[in-house]
Amino acid sequence: MDKTERELLRVRICGNIKDDIRTLFSFCNMTISATPSARRATNVTLDAVLLERAMSLNINISQASEEGLSRAVAAKQAAMWLQDNQAALDSSNAYVEKHGLPLAKHRNF
Repeated sequence: MDKTERELLRVRICGNIKDDIRTLFSFCNMTISATPSARRATNVTLDAVLLERAMSLNINISQASEEGLSRAVAAKQAAMWLQDNQAALDSSNAYVEKHGLPLAKHRNF
């Protein structure tokens, strides 16, 4: 688990914020696909041993690179969203700690 993942897991979640964060985490696992016309050739430097292993397993290097980059972009966007909205999350959590969930009396569980 890297630093970003640890920071995302460190957030204290209460009430409906939990659903928003769950959606945010699922977004991190999505891949952002590009249409063929939007593709652009590029050069990357990869670990030689890793590249040989991938090639021996018939892994499509371009596709694997794109999927990994897509996940990295989504994780970075999620971390930035969390950082930008940390004050609101803290405020909401403090409210719930002090007053409880707003509609708790209507819960059947």
